[in-house]
Amino acid sequence: MSTTLTSAKSTTKPTTKSNTLIPATTLAEIERLDQILTDSREVIRTAKPMTRAFATAAAMREIENAITPGMMKDILNLMDSPLGFKTDRKPGSKDREGKAIPPYHESTIKRCVIVALLAGAELAGNQFNIIAAQAYFTKEFMQKVVRTFSGLTRFEMEIGPPMRHGEKTACMEGSAKWVLNGEPMNVVCRNTESGDMRIVVNSHATSGPDQVRGLAESKLLRRVVAKLTGLNLDEENDAYALNPAIEGKLASPIQIEHEQEQVVEPESESVAVVIEAEEMIEVAEVGSDFPPSIDDAIEAFTSAAVEELKQQPNITELSKTIFRRINEAKSTNWPAEAIASVERTLEKARTARGVEIRNSRGNAMGKV
Repeated sequence: MSTTLTSAKSTTKPTTKSNTLIPATTLAEIERLDQILTDSREVIRTAKPMTRAFATAAAMREIENAITPGMMKDILNLMDSPLGFKTDRKPGSKDREGKAIPPYHESTIKRCVIVALLAGAELAGNQFNIIAAQAYFTKEFMQKVVRTFSGLTRFEMEIGPPMRHGEKTACMEGSAKWVLNGEPMNVVCRNTESGDMRIVVNSHATSGPDQVRGLAESKLLRRVVAKLTGLNLDEENDAYALNPAIEGKLASPIQIEHEQEQVVEPESESVAVVIEAEEMIEVAEVGSDFPPSIDDAIEAFTSAAVEELKQQPNITELSKTIFRRINEAKSTNWPAEAIASVERTLEKARTARGVEIRNSRGNAMGKV
């Protein structure tokens, strides 16, 4: 089925005046791509649900065709640069066995770039990362959306102190408030009678207070952007339970593992050093460096994989799925302990789903 983005055919004539960096012909191609992006976002935004799916597919196809080989060459130059966007396969990356990890294939990079551009992210300024072969939107992108959102003023955000939540997690209260076209709006993440909506983030021995706070700010900004735009940019297993812009329903509250919560204190034996120029985190005990969003990406990957396992109809498909998912995790340069944790979680999910499949099969035979 073919869908045409009629509004993508703009009557605006592109400016083809060259400059000292970009030839006129290339400028014309860039302006055409920019116009396609602008028109595509508008078509998708105003389309009905069923039409929106096919409009998105058509937009992705038009954007892919508009990105020329010359543009792609420049995009690759921006990859793994503090001026462009980062990946979890930067040059020199190795897996836990010490083997070199090849960079992502150009087709994978292009696909992620299309997703990022269609959502409104820019190729420069670290507004998205490529992690586990997927586009991951960064805090810089969320900040840009809030900063440039039409009619939004007086934005304020607060994050409370981190509290111990689990063995390797911390939770924090947070809130954001702003005025949109004269109307006060807010997002509140607190433990109330209606449910626990605090922000939960990973907190390891090497996690400093600034890193933990940064993760919480990123998640809070995601919820703000979700409420403003309807873009589902939040992690599936996040503590955020109420998202009126997307789901409009209350999810299961997080379970507190300890009766008495204590403020998380950084351990003196390990120090997380934040290198501002690269915006990377060097973990002393592990000896690797990862984007600040890596913890969120691991959580999102694990949650999506567990949900996929739950949907498998039989043991054969279940085995294929877990094998594929574990290989995907191993292909990253995530810490060995993180990959092992992902494997354990997926094995538990496979066992639980296997029991369900066998029980349903036994019940069906009993009814016969």
